[in-house]
Amino acid sequence: MAPGNAGLTLYFAKTILDGDLNNSFVAWAHDKNGPKLASASLGECESSPANGVFTGPLGAYNGNTASGTAAIVAFGNGEQAAVDPVLRSAVLQGKTLFASTGDTGSSCPLVYLPLVGAGNGVLNQGLPEQNYPGVSVSAVAVGGTVLYTKDIGTGTGSSYKSPNGKHTSRALETAWPFGGGGASLWTTAPKWQQGVSGINQPCLTPGNVTNPTAACRAVPDVSAQSGDVLTNGYSIVGSGGFGSGGGTSLSSPLWMGMWARVQGAAGHNLGFAAPLLYRVGSNATTYARDFYDVTVGGNGIHVATPGWDYTTGWGTPNVDGLIADIAHKR
Repeated sequence: MAPGNAGLTLYFAKTILDGDLNNSFVAWAHDKNGPKLASASLGECESSPANGVFTGPLGAYNGNTASGTAAIVAFGNGEQAAVDPVLRSAVLQGKTLFASTGDTGSSCPLVYLPLVGAGNGVLNQGLPEQNYPGVSVSAVAVGGTVLYTKDIGTGTGSSYKSPNGKHTSRALETAWPFGGGGASLWTTAPKWQQGVSGINQPCLTPGNVTNPTAACRAVPDVSAQSGDVLTNGYSIVGSGGFGSGGGTSLSSPLWMGMWARVQGAAGHNLGFAAPLLYRVGSNATTYARDFYDVTVGGNGIHVATPGWDYTTGWGTPNVDGLIADIAHKR
């Protein structure tokens, strides 16, 4: 998505356990010479009052700290309290984390296989909490879409040139049924989400005691192609062979690459991306040229609607428009 990028920095966790994952976030946030943009294609259920309640056999499996071979029910997580201050410090340094919203539709990954990790599995699991870190107010949450294209001949214009030499254009783009999205039950919406039409679900335990009806943090903020895993997705080359895949784990790094293009065009660091995306999304003129508004499909509880919605956020990007309206401040 950003072929002129100077390079990538990878931050490895030794395992998928919360403590090791936390260390990788700390390494990025505290890397003074590191990249301003990062992508995290992982998640587990956001923290809730259930955290720490269970002291029996499930106590050892709070979050994705499980081990073994059986499926485990994960109440809350052991990551959010430690990572959120780290992400806030990254925002203060002008950094942006793009985080996938998950592959369990309008729910969070309540049940998972310990050897695979939380957040995997194309299945709506019913619990209407959101994935963390995507639901953090210090991250840009990226949802998924299914994109179908059509050949439009060999002409030029607003199209993509496919490997067969033909130009293609968007025929239909829908919300992916298993792309994460919805309202946090516990975290009040940040300032840059307040007042946005469509963001209207209150928290169960509002943190804003002066305004108990304030809307809760809503995700996704934006979306990109995830495919539907089976018939529509990405070709992947690995271990010398071709394969395919899909999911919001692919949508998030796509957005990181596209935002690198916007930031590169600006010629300087733009800081935390979320407020800028909501500025252009909330203006009818800039929204029309900066995003493709996905209005078809749903993710379980929620359906795609005109404007911002709980399935695809503002929609998928028009990078040229974002560069003109954000980098060049048209």
